[in-house]
Amino acid sequence: ELFNGVAALRRHGRFAPYVAGSELTIADLMFLYSIDLAQMVARKLFDTDLLADWPEARALLELLNQNPHVQQITADKQAEMQAYMATKG
Repeated sequence: ELFNGVAALRRHGRFAPYVAGSELTIADLMFLYSIDLAQMVARKLFDTDLLADWPEARALLELLNQNPHVQQITADKQAEMQAYMATKG
């Protein structure tokens, strides 16, 4: 299912530069916050980099990660994860 989902996104996504074309949409946010999990699963279970031969997806991630709101969400997420992990240790 993981590989089928990525294949469908590759077939139907425009990545010009955003998933659906020239405008930022919810599809880009879904991509941003799901491809990282898909990447982790693919790497851990199948020793595969889903983005290895997909420069458009890498470029989009780079573009999205330049957004100050995305940067703040990432920082908050990392801080909360550290706090959560500290309670588990």
